Amino acid sequence: VVNGPNSAPASQFAVWKWLSTQRPDGILIELPTSSIQPLPYSSFMDRIWMYGQTIHHWPIANGALGESSVGNAFGRMVGDPGLPDSAANLAAAGVRVVVVNPWAFRESGLRSPDTLNPPPGYALERDYPDGTAVWRVTAPAAPALAVFDQGFARFSTTTEWSLRKPTGTVALYTPHGGTFSIELSAYSFVLAGTVRINFGGGQVRSLSIVPRVSQPTLLQVHLPTGTTLVTVQSIAATGTGPGPEVRTAAWKFVRVNGSTS
Repeated sequence: VVNGPNSAPASQFAVWKWLSTQRPDGILIELPTSSIQPLPYSSFMDRIWMYGQTIHHWPIANGALGESSVGNAFGRMVGDPGLPDSAANLAAAGVRVVVVNPWAFRESGLRSPDTLNPPPGYALERDYPDGTAVWRVTAPAAPALAVFDQGFARFSTTTEWSLRKPTGTVALYTPHGGTFSIELSAYSFVLAGTVRINFGGGQVRSLSIVPRVSQPTLLQVHLPTGTTLVTVQSIAATGTGPGPEVRTAAWKFVRVNGSTS
């Protein structure tokens, strides 16, 4: 039962009703996302947000249901608005409006954000007596976005990600294909090695990894419109076998050429 004792309170329907009177000007996301919620809520909340869509009819970024997917990985990146890059990542994906639900954070055993005082990259648009709030994403949108998926874990509350398996997957998304310069840096803690990144279409790039020395690197690649799955492999310094755990800062994109419309 969507509005049962362990589900959305009646106040949630007031938010959905108001949204139904607004013309969508982008994508909507409800927080917290299922991706950051512990069991047994990791898919339950997404079902509530999907039910809400039948009322307000906005396109939503929720719905991964906690399953292994790019959508779930994206929810993990942006599910906590306190993370320093959450607003920028939402903007890059076309998300313009965020509904922050304190009751859902509490029910999931998570700390709720201060909904009346959004962090940088957000602006308060509407609030409700129970603390529920509608935020507008004000962060500028980057031309492309890297979603760290299988094999990667965020390091603490920073913008860094650790490749904790020999091979990982990064989903690159851009609404307009073209040639991009990607700025990234990577390092290990103890062992040297090599990181090999396969962008597809014969575009393979390799980086030397030095212990405790983060080395910024610029890579130029062509990306088609939409999502491109990239494989990242850590290789031992000998050239064979698994390499060290690698930590990388969030990838930054600059368009070199291609469509911007």
